[in-house]
Amino acid sequence: MLFNWKPILSKVFMTNTLVSEYVGKTANGNPVIGSLTIPSGIFPAIEFHEVSGFDNSFNDDELYSRKYNYQISIFSQDNSHYKVQNTIDSLMRSLGFTCYHNDEVYEPDVKVFHRVLLYSRTLSNEQASILEAKYLKNIKRKRLLYAKNW
Repeated sequence: MLFNWKPILSKVFMTNTLVSEYVGKTANGNPVIGSLTIPSGIFPAIEFHEVSGFDNSFNDDELYSRKYNYQISIFSQDNSHYKVQNTIDSLMRSLGFTCYHNDEVYEPDVKVFHRVLLYSRTLSNEQASILEAKYLKNIKRKRLLYAKNW
């Protein structure tokens, strides 16, 4: 069982007023929140992606659960990530993730502050079904931010 967290994280971040109002907007007015790719030069921005995923446990020789590690990056030019970092943390924890590392770096080549938050969650097949039913039942995939063309 491989679970795709992207649509759930997109929905959770995009529907949170503080997060969606914090980030910059594209020419189309879309908040700059995405997975793996975000428009360059628009800040603040939030990017997320899976760092790793692996089988965690088995039951009667069948895969029972997998562990997922995700990185959430908050980019800003004015070191303003503190305005949303606790909200991002609360949203991730509400999905059952735990934070196992966080870091703050300045990237001088692009003059951007980068807040790195690393999260982990073990997910059983049953939990995956519940999450899909809760978060994805009425979402049209074409509307998900990570699938949009910038």
